[in-house]
Amino acid sequence: DIASSGTVTALTVAGGSSVTIQGGAVGTVSLLGSLPITLAVSGGGSVGAISSSAAVSDLSIIGDGSTFGCMTFTQVLAAATFSFSGISFTSNACSFLSCSAGVSGGFGMYVGGYSYHALSGFAVITIGGSLSGDVDIVWNASRLLVSGWAYTAAFGLNDFTSSSTFRLLVQDCADCTNCGGVSGVSKSLNMFVSRLLFVNDILPPTFAVTVLGSKVSITTTGTDISLIKLGYTGGVITSPITIVADSQTQITYPTGNFLHFVSTTTAVVSVSILGTISNINTDGTVDNAIMRCDSSMNGGMTVTVGGPWSTLGGTVAIGGGATTIALVVLPTGQLLSGRVISVGGAVTSVTIAASSANPATTMIDSTSGLIGPILSLDGGASSVVISFVSCVVKAGTSVLTSSGTIASVTVDASTATISTLSSAFSINTLGTGPNVFQFSSATSMTAGGSLLNVVSTAQYGFSWLTPCIATTSCTMQTTGTSPMVNIGGASSSVTISSTSTTFVYNTGALFNSVGDITVASGGSLVTFVRSVFTGNAPLMLFQGGVTSLGVTLTRCSMTLTATAIVSFTGLSVLTVSAMMTDSAVTVSSSTSAAVIHLIPAAVATTTVTAFTVSMIGNVFQLTAPSGSSILVWFASTSAVTITSSQCTFFITNVTDFYESSTALTFTSAVLLSKTTSDTNTFSFQGLVATHPFAPLGITSQRALLRLSAASTVTSSTFSFTCMDHPYLSSTDSIFSAGAAVTSSIIIMNSSLFGTLDSTAFPSFFGITPPTFTSTHVSIIGSDLRFTNALPANQASGFTSVTLQCAYGGYITDLASDTLSSDYLAVLVTQADPSEGCSSLYASCWIMPVYVTPSPSRTHSYSLPSLSVQHTSSSSRSESLSFEPEVLEVYDHNVFAITKTYGSTVFFSGSSVTYMNQVVGTVNVSSGASVTHLSSWPC
Repeated sequence: DIASSGTVTALTVAGGSSVTIQGGAVGTVSLLGSLPITLAVSGGGSVGAISSSAAVSDLSIIGDGSTFGCMTFTQVLAAATFSFSGISFTSNACSFLSCSAGVSGGFGMYVGGYSYHALSGFAVITIGGSLSGDVDIVWNASRLLVSGWAYTAAFGLNDFTSSSTFRLLVQDCADCTNCGGVSGVSKSLNMFVSRLLFVNDILPPTFAVTVLGSKVSITTTGTDISLIKLGYTGGVITSPITIVADSQTQITYPTGNFLHFVSTTTAVVSVSILGTISNINTDGTVDNAIMRCDSSMNGGMTVTVGGPWSTLGGTVAIGGGATTIALVVLPTGQLLSGRVISVGGAVTSVTIAASSANPATTMIDSTSGLIGPILSLDGGASSVVISFVSCVVKAGTSVLTSSGTIASVTVDASTATISTLSSAFSINTLGTGPNVFQFSSATSMTAGGSLLNVVSTAQYGFSWLTPCIATTSCTMQTTGTSPMVNIGGASSSVTISSTSTTFVYNTGALFNSVGDITVASGGSLVTFVRSVFTGNAPLMLFQGGVTSLGVTLTRCSMTLTATAIVSFTGLSVLTVSAMMTDSAVTVSSSTSAAVIHLIPAAVATTTVTAFTVSMIGNVFQLTAPSGSSILVWFASTSAVTITSSQCTFFITNVTDFYESSTALTFTSAVLLSKTTSDTNTFSFQGLVATHPFAPLGITSQRALLRLSAASTVTSSTFSFTCMDHPYLSSTDSIFSAGAAVTSSIIIMNSSLFGTLDSTAFPSFFGITPPTFTSTHVSIIGSDLRFTNALPANQASGFTSVTLQCAYGGYITDLASDTLSSDYLAVLVTQADPSEGCSSLYASCWIMPVYVTPSPSRTHSYSLPSLSVQHTSSSSRSESLSFEPEVLEVYDHNVFAITKTYGSTVFFSGSSVTYMNQVVGTVNVSSGASVTHLSSWPC
């Protein structure tokens, strides 16, 4: 025992000894032998340098309120423990503790009680050789100052063996007032180091660094700056790494990295920082990733952001590949980073998730510094999952970019605001899937490039979904010239489905496909419901061949400056359906404007098979001051023949189209140019003209069906139902001249056509009719007010002409009386039914006004009347002022039913073309048929 005021110049302690220094002073201490040694210093005592040149075992050094010199061990330390409270150490010549030969059997170091350590150019603890056993270092409520080169780590450790564990705890090392709950006690405890921790090789099953309630700053500038550096070039870290900091922790460094892996890792790395990380470097051109791995992370990495993180560089930068990467931004976190995750090699899976309690909170922002993407995968990935919930996300370039193949992508954003300066998702190749991009519940996305850009192919398909509702509608916007969704190569199984979404785009289409869209997994489907579109290009642009595609627009509104809404320019269009119902469409073009446009490339023949177009209950306003306004346009710009077969065109509300559209040349429902029409069906409904056509200040002709002189028609059917136009003039064309029509059928039902100018319109086919060969005509329940119902002296072109309840303007004037005598050989007249002609009238489509159900009542809300309208000289109207809860259908060939609630049951033998069940259920029994079944959402 060395008591107060006692002085010893040099002290040698043999193994098995115990030394107590209470207030005394000892110059140097030499430790000998491998037996246990205990050295305790307290009461203001001081000890100079402590050293041992022999292996020391079971060493215990305790300091309390005292001053220590350097502790140096040149041989192995075995089972050594050090505990210090309120001590002081200052040196620019040596480490506080150094052991060049390593430790075994465990090592423990505790520093607390407002201790003070200040070093220049040396570590606090440096251990060479290998470390085995449990290694625990605790730095608690004490000041640590380490200055020097970047490689001067406060804790410099060499090689951990697989039989060791390592735990470093830094706790309460922050300036405080009323420290420890004691009034009036203030301490400067912030930690300033050139590097906190360096470990050369790591093999143990446990390796953990924990920082609680502390403020840690790097004081050194220059290169190779990092708070924690692990591994060596060519090395492999097999240990799981855990690094944790609580919400009271603040970490600041001037440049470089918070965490730097030099070696490859093969076990999972987990980093969870709930406090502040700040890289204060103002040079936005330097990477400065918060976490950097020079090689590969083959064990994966999980990063949790629970506080404000900021750097002009990146967040995670991996030079090689990785297995799994997960980045989670908690509601308490915020990530401001010039680039978030970048991986140079292939990745198995990546997950990014950010959520907040406030949807106006910015959670991820990479628009400063490097101005880079949120996720960059140079080598592609097997799986990418991205989730943004109730937050704001800003990307310097893209949310996701990859020059490789991503086998599966899942993106889910809800109540999120996403903005990107470039394409939101830019991927070279989409793989086997599933590939799903979903945005819902008031999500807004704005991109400087495309929302989705697939540079190469998407052979296995993808889904782009915005299932929003009216009260929390979504917005998709692009500000550049790129298409919103752009597929650079071949694809299949494309699904685009949007409800209550506003789309705003510039000069790129909403969807653009450069390559062929082929059949896989049931084909491709594009559906828009209650959506709004504004753009300066077509809505959908298909530049390659298309097979098995359905496009549906229901209750949409669009204002486009473009040549078409849906445009096909590929070499084949096979099994394609396009349906538009109850939508308001405005298209303006400096040349010609169309709703659906097929204009193929310059090849000999383009094939169109099973192309179905249905336009029901829409309002069209097409403007083409120097061209034509057309609903469906098949045209070519060179010597191309379009061969179309088994196609169907069904168009209603033609009146609204004519009343509100303008053009220089033609305002036409269907125009076929250089087209061979084979086994096609053209159906028109809903033309009601109340006055002669008066072009709005420009020369124009109104055409229902225009076939150019270079077109031919064979084995096709033309149907006119519920058409009312008694004002045909020189500006009208119902069935335009020029084409050759062979082996076809013309059907008219419940219609009235007439003219006030018999010279300009001598017959239903105008002044210059097509050339007919072997054509059948059937006119039922209709009026034809022409000098000749059919072209005079051209009966040889018709195989048969069937008339029933066909009149020439008045009940006593038969249409057959207007035919030239040569028609007698082909004329088939059928007597009027005994119950009158009204029994022959067809049911005409009326788009009912939708009534939103009241949320407070189940079935008692106001219902629209169900109506059937017939238009002819003897018009009939029937209406049903109530809607039954259960509707039973037994009839065959019902045209259309709209049911707003309850249920509809189709029994065997019944059939309907269009069935819309707004709310409720539909049962189709065996033997019943429903062609088009839809359900508009509330």
